[in-house]
Amino acid sequence: IITMSIDITETKTSEKALRESEERFRTLFESLSAGSCLDELVYDDNGKAVDYRILSVNSAYERIMGISRSEAINALGSQIYGTGEALFLKVCSRVAETGEPESFETYFEPARKHLEFNVSSPAKGRFSTVFTDATERRKAEEALRDSERRLRTSQQTARIGHVDYNVNTGEILWSDMMYVLYERNPDLGPPAYEEVMGLHWPEDVEELEKCVSKAVASGEPYALDLRVNLPRQGNAIYHAIGTPIQNEEGKVIRIAGTVQDVTKRIHVEEALRREKEKFRALVENTVDWV
Repeated sequence: IITMSIDITETKTSEKALRESEERFRTLFESLSAGSCLDELVYDDNGKAVDYRILSVNSAYERIMGISRSEAINALGSQIYGTGEALFLKVCSRVAETGEPESFETYFEPARKHLEFNVSSPAKGRFSTVFTDATERRKAEEALRDSERRLRTSQQTARIGHVDYNVNTGEILWSDMMYVLYERNPDLGPPAYEEVMGLHWPEDVEELEKCVSKAVASGEPYALDLRVNLPRQGNAIYHAIGTPIQNEEGKVIRIAGTVQDVTKRIHVEEALRREKEKFRALVENTVDWV
């Protein structure tokens, strides 16, 4: 009788570690807020990838896609989404065969959602897809773009520009309309603080600097009319409003403001004032004559 004994402690330990690792992966896989699925390519007789088969999905996949796990497992990509073709096969097969991950964002018609996809390959011929629902973000981005378009339109109509002055760095940011108002090439970027002051009449610059200094020191907003001499438009009058922005410590760090072309309004008001004076003088002269 020959008795052999083999120490399988290390093997058992490795198997246990593998099971624990797989369990952690499954837990992570299921707990992802992003949808995830594992697929394998399906090849034709010539070795060309013509489809893919779904091997596993997580709970978020069911929620985002509206497809149950039982429906998805072992289903072909060309069938499960009701499109008659395996969606994104070109990208997914490339990832599965090269091992190079790829990312893209698109409108996914079967789910009627904007999805952001990240595709990687755990093994040759297989690919894993992690995707998030970007629909609300896309809606928010579109709403922001619409808001910006409306703002630009209103600025152009009212000839109002926006400016932001960083008190600490001296950096100045201009909206598009500011370049129009000051007849400045946008490629040059906004002017420096000293150059901004030089665009206005000297008498108004002194008053503007007082307002800015007071706003920085006390946080008090300001409003005043500024006269400018432009190359094409000539003399113009702009109404400037500055609102100090404070940090958590109450220190002014920025001044956000608007500049509006009020030249026509001022001229109309002056014309009306002159007409009133003429009328008043005429009435007084008439009374004296009577």
